[in-house]
Order: sequence, then C-alpha cells, then structure tokens
Amino acid sequence: MKFPLAVIDKTEYLKKISALLEDDECQIFIDTNIFGLFFRVYSSARKEFFDWIVPLIEKKRVNTPLWASNEYSNRFIRNQIDDYFSPLKKVNTTQKEFKEISSFLKMNIDSKSLYGTTYNNVEEYQNDLKEIEEKLKKVSGAGKANAKDETYKYIVHAEIQNVFEKTIIQSDLNSILKYISEYGQVRYNHKLPPGFEDEKKELNLFGDLIIWLEILEFCKATNSKKAILITNDNKKDWVYAPNKILDNSKFLPNNDPQFKVVDPRLTFEFKNITTSEEFHIINFESLTQILINKSQVGFIELAKALQIASLQETKVSEDIETNNEEVILDEDITKDKIEIAESVEKSKNEIYSEYALADFYFPTNDSSIASETIENLKSYNWYVQNPALEKFLKVDLSETKENQNNKDKLFVIGRNIYQSACGGSGTAIDIIENLRKTFTKYKDFVINHLYSGMLYEIYFNSHNKFRENNFKSTFINQIFDLQDNMRLKDSIEFIIEKLQPFKDKLVVLPSQEPKTIEIQIGYEEKEDTNLDFLGIDNKFHSISDISINGHSIITNKEEEAIERYYTINGSQEDVVELLSVTYLIPTKQMNLTLNPKSVEQIILKLEEPKKLKKLAITGVLR
Repeated sequence: MKFPLAVIDKTEYLKKISALLEDDECQIFIDTNIFGLFFRVYSSARKEFFDWIVPLIEKKRVNTPLWASNEYSNRFIRNQIDDYFSPLKKVNTTQKEFKEISSFLKMNIDSKSLYGTTYNNVEEYQNDLKEIEEKLKKVSGAGKANAKDETYKYIVHAEIQNVFEKTIIQSDLNSILKYISEYGQVRYNHKLPPGFEDEKKELNLFGDLIIWLEILEFCKATNSKKAILITNDNKKDWVYAPNKILDNSKFLPNNDPQFKVVDPRLTFEFKNITTSEEFHIINFESLTQILINKSQVGFIELAKALQIASLQETKVSEDIETNNEEVILDEDITKDKIEIAESVEKSKNEIYSEYALADFYFPTNDSSIASETIENLKSYNWYVQNPALEKFLKVDLSETKENQNNKDKLFVIGRNIYQSACGGSGTAIDIIENLRKTFTKYKDFVINHLYSGMLYEIYFNSHNKFRENNFKSTFINQIFDLQDNMRLKDSIEFIIEKLQPFKDKLVVLPSQEPKTIEIQIGYEEKEDTNLDFLGIDNKFHSISDISINGHSIITNKEEEAIERYYTINGSQEDVVELLSVTYLIPTKQMNLTLNPKSVEQIILKLEEPKKLKKLAITGVLR
C-alpha cells in the first residue's frame, strides 16, 4: 500500500483520467447521487451528458451497482424525489423572510437615514423594496411549480430508466450482505474506507461499502483492471485532498474548491483483487471539465448548470470595491516588467507587444486590476475565474488611457475571457453569449482590444503559434456574429492581417462582408435499431457524403480523419453546428442543401467507418 500524496500534479492526473475515459478496457461505475443530480440540471445539460455516455453504454463500459439502483428506487417508490428539490424550500423561506425585513425597513427608514446613499428619496427606496418583494414572489412561484410538476419528474425518471437500466450489475447481494454482517462493523470501527462516515446512520449505513464490494466483485468476475467511479460523494471515507496541487507548473494551495483523489487504501484493496492500481474516483464537475477539454462541441450547458447548482453551496462576495478607475489598467510598470518589455522587439506596424501575442509569458507582477484579472483567469478554476470576471465587469473603463500598456492588457484579458468560456466558466460564457450587449457600455478603444484578443485566441495558442487543426472554436458563432459591426473594424483588419500567412489553411477569414459557404449533405433513410435516451424508436438518415464548396469532407481512412473525431448523430442544426466549430465556418455563412431535399426535421447520422477529414486534405482550401 502507498501513503497519501502531499502534492499532486493536477494537470497530469486529469490527463490520465481523460485517457482512461477513452480506454475501452476501463469500466465506469455510476454512484446513486449522480441520479439525483439529473433532477437538478436542466434538460439540455442532461442531454449533453447522455449523448456522451450512451455510446459507452453500447460498448458495455458503464455499470450501475445494484445497490445504487436500489437506493434510487427506494426514493422513487417512496415518493422522496422531492428531496432533490430541497433548495427550492430556501427560495420560499427567503421570500417570506424578505417580506418581513421589507415591512420593518419601510417603517424604519426615513430621508435622514438615506443621507449619503445612492437614494434620492424615501419613495425611490420603497419602490426598490417593493420590486424585490414582487420578483422574489415570482421566482419562488415558478420554482415551486417546477418542483410540483409531476410531468417533469417522470421525464427525468424516464431518461434515467432508459439510459441506465441496462447497466445495472446483477450482483449477488446475499454473499455481499453476508460479508458485511461479519466484517462491516469491524471495518467501520477501524475507519477502513469506504463508508465509515455513515456509521451513525439509522438506515443504509453500509450502502457505500456494498457499492464498493460490488465494484470489486464485478472487476474480478470480468477480469477488469481499470475502473473509474463517478460520484459527488466527497466524504473522507472515499477520497482525500492532497495539501498542494501542481497545476500547469505552479504549486498552489489545494482549496476553492479542494481537489480530491481516491483514498490509497481503496487502491490497495483494488490491487489485491485485480493486480492493478488503476482505480480512480472523480466527481461530476471534474468529469465535465475533462469532457470540455477533450471536445470543442458540447458540455458547455452542463458546465453552466453545474456552476448554477454550486451557488447553493458556494457564496461569492458581491461587495467588490472598484475605486481609482482611472489607473485600474495603466498602473506604473515595475522594474521587472520594464526588463521584460525592453527585451522584446516590436515592429513599427505591430499593434501588440510580443509578450501579449505570446501571452503565456505575459507579466502580471503589478497590482493593477488588469493583472489580477489575467492571473485569475489563467487559473483554469471556475470558482476563481467567475468572481474575477464579475469584479472586472464592475470597473469603469471610460477613462482608460490609450497607451501601449493598456492595449496589451485589454488584448490579453480578451484572450483569457474567451479561453475561460471555452473551459466552461459560467460568467465568461455569459459574456461571450451576450457580447453585443456587453460591448455597448465600453468605448471603441476598449472593445477593439478585447475583441482582438478573443479573435486571436481562436487561431493562436499562448506561445503565439497557429493552432493548425486544434482551433478554439467553441464560441465561433457568438464571436463572428459581431464581425460586421463597424465599431470593430480595427479588430477585423488586425486579425485578417495576422491570418494572411495561414489563409490557405482556412475555409473563411473574418470579414465585415462575410461570404457564403455551400454545404451539401447526401443521405439515405434507415431504421434505428437503438432507442434514444427517452426510449423512443426512431428512423434516422445515414449520411453518404458531406461536401464544402463541392469538396467532400468524408473519409474511410483513419489516417485522414481529424484527430478529435466527433460523432455526428443529430438534427440538421446539430450537424451544421458541429461542422461550424470543426472547420471554423460561422453557421450564418453556411447555405445547407440536403440531397434528397426534405421539408421535415430529420436525424442525420454518420456511420462507421465514415469519418470527417482533416481540413488540410479536404480539397476545400485548393
């Protein structure tokens, strides 16, 4: 057995988990609490997860312990699904409490009390109280309606049933319960994981241990030597938190939130059964972050839903000071920064310094809000990125000086906002998805340098290298939606110039006069032998070919296929979206033709061995 780690390389660990998730020899186990999570996230987020896991289920790689099925079934049969909606009770309580507070304040506050505040008079103050009361009542009513909506509960239950029922392990519970009756309490008395944290429970105190024994028995019976348990149980009888993490070559305290890994005693027990130490535990959030990093499409809704859910448990301060706005960005450069700046050559025609274009080396050793924002956005941690962006958005940039220092900082902030959105940061996603509205409050100097950074991040990495076939294209449609905005003319001219050496490697370039790209999809109708995640038997339309401007992008050869192969199985809009992010073509610039033509919504599927070609060999560029 090995001792627990004091320091763990988070980056390498997540790479290892990512590889195991793609390894057909690795078995994936689902804990009970994951079913509860499905009731808390909205439908499009659930669909993203189901679209990922269903192909793995078809490969017989996903397993639900029988006891996990039993625990969930107990809740459903006893009509205890309402427990999954417990946060809604807080909304109702908050509404009632605020009503009492509001009544007190209306009696207690007068014009003298408001002196020095932002209110001009008592009437204005009372109007705000009334408005908050009405909105809380409205929000509470909508939440209660959803919780009482039996149809919603049955839809989620039907999804769980249709996706996971075939994954339930047919364990011999009698032999497991016999073992527990003899050794269960002994394990708990000696704090041997898992489950000893539940020893004070009146019911189901051995639930975690039963699930663990099922995993061991299944892996032994199937000779499986690699396994991952997906659970949101962070109790110390399953996982522990190393003191520090090594994250992208930086040693950081392990907090906000803590990064946890499997208890080495469980790994030891797994090895005794399987001769392998490849047993790991990840929570749903870590899984989502891995999936986002592996794919340019999907999982963004899942990330947003998880961050919304986490607000029930994580308090983010709203009391943010943003004084001295005039020098927020343009703080005096320190000696260290001057040395860096002077060591970089800058062309007369170059808008940004090389250490902004290669922003991996961008210095953030001054105390400006810009440097603080950049440093936090580079953390790859949603719970650091989100409040940093909220703070930055409250800064008044109307007096920002138009100098080289601020050009570079705004440009790098733009890059990192886009990078954070692609990584699943909820606040960054909101900014990108509402970019037109966000930009209305800034002057042209500010928005052009932010927008230039976002555009640059799509095509160039942090070492200023062209991304070739690995573009950051998740939000290309949101970004390109502003390309014809005349206020952003300078940004478009900048990115066009930077892309000139690579224009033969791209289907389209950003332009204020976007051109149309012809997309043609040929297909034939077939019967679908697999039910969808709602259990519906559908027809689908097998893709025979896809062409861009007359050039086929379909291949049967593995060596010609794009490295990040995406399964095509969805509506016309889904396919267009996937082609958009894969080949960097905004959907608004696509003219789709189906062959044969169809006036109905059809499901398109690209069947093996057909795959999408790498862009460089499609012929589109020649």
